[in-house]
Amino acid sequence: MLEASKSLADEIRRRTGRTDDGMSLIDSVFELGKRGHPLLALNRMSTDTERSRQHGLANSLRGVVLTLRNPAAHEPKVRSTMTEQDAVDELCHMSFLHRRLDDCEEGPAMAKAT
Repeated sequence: MLEASKSLADEIRRRTGRTDDGMSLIDSVFELGKRGHPLLALNRMSTDTERSRQHGLANSLRGVVLTLRNPAAHEPKVRSTMTEQDAVDELCHMSFLHRRLDDCEEGPAMAKAT
């Protein structure tokens, strides 16, 4: 689970050239920031629904960091309460997030498209 969760941050860094990690990585890449657009955009963010989807992607990625990666990185495996079914579900969720990352385009390109 730890390696699978780390793969999401690795893909985000690969796509953006960022070097930070965890919550700061997600915040800096998926939020508008001072530049006025995300570095990776799931869509044009021109409607409430599109903005919600972008925000939801960021929050789902934050959830993986907080519920999977951080506990796995800081707690002995023998203390884990994750069941086999939980692991399967979380792997499916991370696969879904990887596919959403594949759908993202660079923010400035999306901003010019609107």
